Order: sequence, then structure tokens, then C-alpha cells
Amino acid sequence: MNGKAGFLFRKMEWNLNRQAAVFPGTAETSATLWETTMKKLIIASLIATATSFGALAQTSTTSPAPTPAPADANAPLPGANSFTEGQAKSRLEANGYTNVTDLKKDDNGVWKGKATNAGAQVNVSVDYRGNIVKN
Repeated sequence: MNGKAGFLFRKMEWNLNRQAAVFPGTAETSATLWETTMKKLIIASLIATATSFGALAQTSTTSPAPTPAPADANAPLPGANSFTEGQAKSRLEANGYTNVTDLKKDDNGVWKGKATNAGAQVNVSVDYRGNIVKN
């Protein structure tokens, strides 16, 4: 080998030979030490490569626009509504409605108002269960 890589390998071999000379009672020879060192180096390289491939495999996903929650068959249901006006508006906005206005609670406890959905102005209702109905 030539260049810097060759120098590093010769230096590593020299260090291993020196180690074998300093500890003559050890059973390992220079070749055995070299093999052990190289095996550790290869294992460390494989682990580093495997962890980097795991990071590359991760993908970024964006969540799609929320779909309106399915309403009960007979919604809007009359009942004692515990939603505040702000909570009813937030529920509508979380289900894709924008420009929510004129929310009023009627005598049946159903919040009714106007909103924009898919670019069209619609009348909406939110009952005590949180069901949203587009009128």
C-alpha cells in the first residue's frame, strides 16, 4: 500500500509487533493481534453503516386534511349541550370548516351557524354529542 493508508497500516502492524515484544508471555502472535484488531474495526464499521441506513430509511409524512367525523343517523340530536360557543367553533374548524360565524344555541341545545366548507358557504349544526351536520 502506498500513501497515508499504507503508513497507517504499517504503523498499526509496528504497534502490534511492539505489543507482542513487550508482553512475550502472551500466546497471541502479531498476526493474531492484527486479525483481532481488523475484526473489531470491521464490526465497528458495519454497525456505523447499519445505523446510518436506518436513518436514511425514515420517511417524512404529512397528515391529510381531516375528514368530518361521521354523524349519528338522526343528527343533530336534541339534548342538554355542554359545549361553549368557542368549543363548537373549534370542533367545526377541526373538521375542515372555515369562517365559522353566527353560532347560536337553539331551544333544543343545538349550535347552529354558518361556515365555509370546500369553498361553499353552508349552514352547520353541532349537537350535544359533537355531531356536525351540514344543512
